Amino acid sequence: MYDLSPREIAGLIPALCRLGARTLVLGAGDTEGLPELIGAARRTGIRVLGPGAYGPFTGDSGLLINPVHGTEPTGLGVFAQSGNVVLDVVAALRRTGDLLPRFAWGLGRSSDLGLAEAVEAAAADDACTAIAIHAEGFNEGGRLLRAVSEAARSKPVLLLQGGTSAAGSASALSHTGSLSTSRAIVSGLFRQAGAQVVERVDDLTVLGAALSTLREPRADAVAVVADGGGQATLMMDALADRDVPTASLSASTVERVANLLGAGSHVANPVDVGVSPVARPTVAFEVASVLLRAAEVDCIVVVGVVGGYAVHFAAPELEGEETAAAGAIADEAARLGKTLVFVSSYSGDLPPAYRALRRAGFPVVDSIDDAATIVSAVRERAAFLRTADARSRFINAAEPSDSDSSGSAVVLDEAASRGKLAGLGLPLGSFDVVRTADEAVAAMEPGREYVIKIVSPDISHKSDAGGVRLRVARENAVAEYHRLLSDVRRNEPDARIDGVSVAPMAEPGVEILVGAYRDPQFGACIAVGSGGILAELIRDTVVRAAPVTSHEAAEMLTMTRSARLFSGYRGAPASDLDGLVELIVTVSEIAAAHPEILEIDLNPVIVSPTSPQVADARVVLRQDAPAPHPGTHMAETPPQHTTTSRRPT
Repeated sequence: MYDLSPREIAGLIPALCRLGARTLVLGAGDTEGLPELIGAARRTGIRVLGPGAYGPFTGDSGLLINPVHGTEPTGLGVFAQSGNVVLDVVAALRRTGDLLPRFAWGLGRSSDLGLAEAVEAAAADDACTAIAIHAEGFNEGGRLLRAVSEAARSKPVLLLQGGTSAAGSASALSHTGSLSTSRAIVSGLFRQAGAQVVERVDDLTVLGAALSTLREPRADAVAVVADGGGQATLMMDALADRDVPTASLSASTVERVANLLGAGSHVANPVDVGVSPVARPTVAFEVASVLLRAAEVDCIVVVGVVGGYAVHFAAPELEGEETAAAGAIADEAARLGKTLVFVSSYSGDLPPAYRALRRAGFPVVDSIDDAATIVSAVRERAAFLRTADARSRFINAAEPSDSDSSGSAVVLDEAASRGKLAGLGLPLGSFDVVRTADEAVAAMEPGREYVIKIVSPDISHKSDAGGVRLRVARENAVAEYHRLLSDVRRNEPDARIDGVSVAPMAEPGVEILVGAYRDPQFGACIAVGSGGILAELIRDTVVRAAPVTSHEAAEMLTMTRSARLFSGYRGAPASDLDGLVELIVTVSEIAAAHPEILEIDLNPVIVSPTSPQVADARVVLRQDAPAPHPGTHMAETPPQHTTTSRRPT
C-alpha cells in the first residue's frame, strides 16, 4: 500500500482513466494539490470522493476496505460524512438480521462528489429503496433540501445530524433568530422535505432497514398481538408515548378472535393469546390473520416469542409449522397492503420464520422501543405521502453564498418595520406615530381603547423602560401620554425619543410569535411558536424553509404547544386560524423574495375570533439595503456576529 499525495495521484489520472476507473476514494492524508487532482479528474469524467472518505461499499460486490459479512440484501443506501459511521451502520445491519445495505459511502470532506449529488443519484437508482444520511455540515443546503424533497416522494429518506452549532443563534438580532438554533433549523427543514429525522445511529439503522422493505406504509390504526401480557402492555405504552393511535376492534372482529382462543378469553386490543405455544405454536399467527382482515386495523405488531418457539424450546419439529405460518401471514399482509412488525428476543438467532418475514419485507426486531419507533415512522411517512402535493419543493432554497447573513445590519424601529412590511404587502392594521399629546388624542376614535408606546432607536425593552400604556382612551390620553414620557425620561435619560405610537388595543386571544430568519446554510426560514413572554419561557418554535405552503403553515401551528388553545380552550372562542395561516404564508413569501431582509419578528401576534392582530413588529435589514421610505426610523447595529439578541416587547 502506497501513501500518495493528491498531486501525485493527479499525475496518474490518464492511466487510471485507461483502466476504466470511475471514482477515486481519498482517505486521510495530505491535501496539498487537491484542486489540481479534482480538476484533472473532472476533465476525464472521474469523480473524487474525500478526502477523509471511506468506501464506497456496494452490497452486490462486497467492496469495502475491510471485509463485510451478511447474507440478506436490502435496498438501503447509506451516505455518511464519517467513515466510522458507515462501519457502525453496516455492523448494526448485520446484528439486526444479517442484513446488507444496497451501498454505503463515507463521503468525508468531499470537495467534488457532495452529499446533494449523492442523494440525487440514489433517488434515480431503482434498486435503492431507502436513503439514510449522516451529515455534520450542509455546504449545499438548498440543493440538498431539493434533492431530499424529490427523493422522499418515491422512497423514504432518513437524516442523522452529527453535531450542532450556535452560530445562527449568536448572530440573531431578534426573538426569531435567537430561538432558531442549528438543530431546530435542520430538523424542521428536513422534516418539511419529507425526511425522517433521527438522533441515534441505532435509529438510523433500524428505521432504514425497516422502511427500505415496507412497501405500503400504514399505521393509523394499530393492533397488538402478544403471547404475554407484560410485553403487550409495554408495547401499548410505547405506542402511546409516540402518539400512535391504536385500533378499537369491532364486535365481529372480537367474536372471530374469541372463537380462535376459546370460551372465557378476554379479547381486546392488545390481544394476549393466552394458550400453550407448544400445543398451538401458530395461534398468534391465526389471530394476526383475523386482525389483518379487519377493516378497522391497518397495522399489526406481534410481540413475544411468536415464530421463535423452535429456538426457545429447542424443538426443531416446530420449525416447519412456524415457517409456513410466517410465510402465509406475510403473503396476506402484502396482499392487503397492511403493515406487519414482529418483536422477538430471538430475532438475532435468525430462525427460518423470521427470515421469511424479512424477505417478504416485514421487519423483525428485538426491542419493543424499536418496534414502536418503526410504527411511528411508518405513520409519519404515510402522512407525508398523502400530503406531498401540498408541500414545498424548495425551488427558491438558497445556497450559502446567496443567504450569507454576516456583516453590518440595520434594525428598524416599530414604525419603520410596519411601514416596510406594509409596503411589501403585509397589512398590519392602524398605526400612527405622534409627537404631541394633542396629536395622540386626534389619532383616537371615541369609545375605543388604544395602546401607546415610546418610539426610540435606543430602547428595545419598551415595557422595562416604562414606555408602554394599555387601554388608553381619548378621555385619559393626555395624562397617559405625559406619564409615559416622564417614566421613559427617568428610566432612560439618554435615549433619543422620536415620538409615541398609537394603535388600537388588540382583542383578547392567543399570543403567537411569527418570524423569519436568514440561515447562513439554508437561506430564508420561517418560525412559528408561542409568543409574548412564553417565547423566552418555553422556547416553543417550529421552523421551516421559506416560503411555506398553506398546508405547511397550518401544520406548523398544530405542532406548537399553543395548538390546543386555538380551538377555544375552557370556553374561550375559537381563533381565526385561516387568517393566521395567511399571515404566516405572506411573511414567508416576503422573507424568501427579499434577501435584504435578515429578520422579521412579529411578537406577539394576537389570534382571536377575528383576524390576527400584530401587536409588535421588528425588521432587520442588511446595512447596504435600500433605505425605508422617508419619515421612518432606524437603529444601526454592529455586525451580527457581535450583536446580542434583542427582545421585542
